[in-house]
Amino acid sequence: MLSSVSVKDLGIISYKDAEDYQLQMFKNLSDDPNKLGYLILLEHYPVITSGKGGDINNLLVGEDFLKKKKIEFHRIGRGGDFTLHSLGQLIAYPILNLKFFGKDLNKYIRGLEQVIVDLMRSYGIETITIKGKTGVWLSKEKKICSIGLKVSKWITMHGLALNVNNDLSLFKYILPCGIKGINMTSLSKELNRDIEMKEVKSRFKNSFSSIFDVELQ
Repeated sequence: MLSSVSVKDLGIISYKDAEDYQLQMFKNLSDDPNKLGYLILLEHYPVITSGKGGDINNLLVGEDFLKKKKIEFHRIGRGGDFTLHSLGQLIAYPILNLKFFGKDLNKYIRGLEQVIVDLMRSYGIETITIKGKTGVWLSKEKKICSIGLKVSKWITMHGLALNVNNDLSLFKYILPCGIKGINMTSLSKELNRDIEMKEVKSRFKNSFSSIFDVELQ
């Protein structure tokens, strides 16, 4: 096992405040070359984000409409296209120094996917990954977890969003990940019951610790 990664559970927080926190953790990690990193867990108020390569045509409503619905919109520096965050969705932002994880971005992404695959299996749900695409799926048309990252100086930012109990109807305002024909699903929808976020966070941390071979503190 490698050394420890510090867990920061921020609860429910705005996108901007979470981004500022990520940047502070990034700076902390840049200043301490011996530290593995941080695992930030949180939920966002409704917000749509677009990555560097996001196609504005994948935003299916106008920004004025979003304001009326009290949904924020941000263009950000991660990879990927459009995605949506809202309450009931588990957001994980690992701020990790990949120098301790083989300096292999593809391996890191596959590791994040495996964390979710194992978590879902703990609930009795089998999921898949798809070659050429990121995230975790129940089928080629049904997606439950999205991934979007930024890496600078081998330090990661942003991360993944797992649908737990969130309002899936909000995804109709975007073309998720810029891919037509995707139906977003959630853990609660697949199990047909409400799921406690505290329980999901606990299982997520166990899976993350196992896949990345780190101790979480």
